[in-house]
Amino acid sequence: MKNLVVNGCSFTQANKNQQKWPDFVVKNICPDSYYNIAQGGAGNKYICDSTINFLESNNLVPAETTVLIMWSGIGRKDLHISGEWFFHLKETYTYLCQKNNESYFLHSGGLANSWMQDKQLEQVFSPQYKLSDPLSICIENLLFFIQLRSYLRERKYNFYFTNYFNTWNKNIESTNGGDYCIANFCVKEDLPLYNKFNFDDWFFVDTEKNCLGDLAHDMNELDHTGHPTTTAYEKFAQQVVIPLLT
Repeated sequence: MKNLVVNGCSFTQANKNQQKWPDFVVKNICPDSYYNIAQGGAGNKYICDSTINFLESNNLVPAETTVLIMWSGIGRKDLHISGEWFFHLKETYTYLCQKNNESYFLHSGGLANSWMQDKQLEQVFSPQYKLSDPLSICIENLLFFIQLRSYLRERKYNFYFTNYFNTWNKNIESTNGGDYCIANFCVKEDLPLYNKFNFDDWFFVDTEKNCLGDLAHDMNELDHTGHPTTTAYEKFAQQVVIPLLT
């Protein structure tokens, strides 16, 4: 493999204090170049938009490039903001205010309500959540998945998608991560966008579409912040991701 690009939320973001699943993959696969553009607190709009922006901004040969996407919680909102507002907010919101190349993002942090902990952020995100319901959020995220898949297919990149927690269980309303389950709300509404959804480019821990977070939960390897331990990251990489790429 010549180039490996990964994107996601804090489950994927590089951390000098902890090895995560991409680190174990890189050690095994040994790509010539490795790019990790994941951001903690990011939602799926960020993941979609920043992946496209990164690939358009770098001269990577698609046939020599593999893109791995670990989608985040669907209840998270991301906003493109100006550079002026980024520099105004970054000192206070280092976790929720991010720069990716020349794009600037403000993240809500999702249904954990990080945005409600500050009056300024609440003014930004409260109207968005008031105008949303679970089904509209599901539709929005399905379209993010489809948009990025269409871009990567059209450009002929090698790519695979997964989720950080299983959002495809139609029998429960919330994932193990505490976010909405897409399948549950879309099945209730018999939504064509969901019924015709294509999983050909996706990978999971098992046939039930469980993901890294579910694996860590079942292993009792989620830490006090709800993130997988290094043991869980390594098992996911060794047993799920590396066999996919080799």
